Amino acid sequence: MRRGVEDDRIFGIFLNKAYGFTLVRGKEIVSFSSIGGYGNSESKIGIYEVGTLLVVHTYKNRRPASYWELTKEGWQCLGNDIYTLGNLKKI
Repeated sequence: MRRGVEDDRIFGIFLNKAYGFTLVRGKEIVSFSSIGGYGNSESKIGIYEVGTLLVVHTYKNRRPASYWELTKEGWQCLGNDIYTLGNLKKI
């Protein structure tokens, strides 16, 4: 980006220190993760653009996953296990 040019994009930082998360939709600017420990342990941090949808995993996927969407107002939890593979194509 050139100096003196305004940039009005909105970014969101997402951090999970338990079992990681996966990008479902949207744009990831950058992410970093560390995998290890019990089960599917993963610490992960990422920077995303508005409109991004993430699924947050649980220990060995024994509980329903939670879905988070980045809006202009910030991260919004959409609920747990609310999407099936067929529904993911619609969002």
